[in-house]
Amino acid sequence: IMVAPSTRIALLCCVGVLGMMVGWGAGERRVMVASDFRDWMYLKGTDGWQIASNGEEDAPTTVVSRGGKLQARDSGPAVWYFCAPVKFLGDQEEALGGLLSFDVGHSSFDARDKDLMEDWDVIVTSTTAGRSVGVRHLVAPWVALSRVRLNISGGRGNRWVVQETGKPATEDDLLSVFRHVTSLCIRGGYYAGTETSWLSNVKLEGKDVVQEKEEQVVERVAEVEPAGPQTAADVVDLSSIDLPKGLRKGDVERAARAYAAQKMELEEEEEIVGLAVPVDRGMKEEEEGGDV
Repeated sequence: IMVAPSTRIALLCCVGVLGMMVGWGAGERRVMVASDFRDWMYLKGTDGWQIASNGEEDAPTTVVSRGGKLQARDSGPAVWYFCAPVKFLGDQEEALGGLLSFDVGHSSFDARDKDLMEDWDVIVTSTTAGRSVGVRHLVAPWVALSRVRLNISGGRGNRWVVQETGKPATEDDLLSVFRHVTSLCIRGGYYAGTETSWLSNVKLEGKDVVQEKEEQVVERVAEVEPAGPQTAADVVDLSSIDLPKGLRKGDVERAARAYAAQKMELEEEEEIVGLAVPVDRGMKEEEEGGDV
């Protein structure tokens, strides 16, 4: 890395990479849609991605693909974005619980002795829902590469914010947006001076495959209800169920027994609540004949 003493221009070479990981996934995930920008036949693997900005003069107007990376260069303090093609838009509801992952970095930049410009790093919009959700602070300053794995969830560790309200996005907010995506944009303009930014390996990934199979197995186990008196152990029958890779039989048995025990407790409570309670006839007639 060579830095000019006056302008602090960083020319980032392939001498090590400092990455930032956001929201690690637990296991194998199903890739719903992806762009890797490796179109060797035409040598222009932009895959339909375009540049968008708020009309700043310093923003780039064209994007190119080189070596599997989407690249664009600005000439000043413009905040601009790489925006996804049609295949990332529309109904992406299955991405909920999954990840948006991508690599973003700089071949060169001039920070002009300033930190990163404050703005949204990812913006997903649904004009149908009349709502946009975004995330800030995904990219660390002064690094060649930020490798982002962003959870698409309103639960624990949620980083999504509703732009219109400034409030943390709920599961319902994310559902309304990802069900009708009209734009998905990843920031390319970060610094006050000239910069050449690149993007690669963009993916929308569904929920963890092992997690999905685990939920399905537990549901199937819970459906096994032998006739006659039951105990928690009676409900567990894994003989006809193929367990997915990474899921242990003991874990499923414990989960199923816990489910069965809880279910029987609820059923006992329902029986108690449903018992007929004797009422004194004279008291009942007095109540019926009283004032309303």
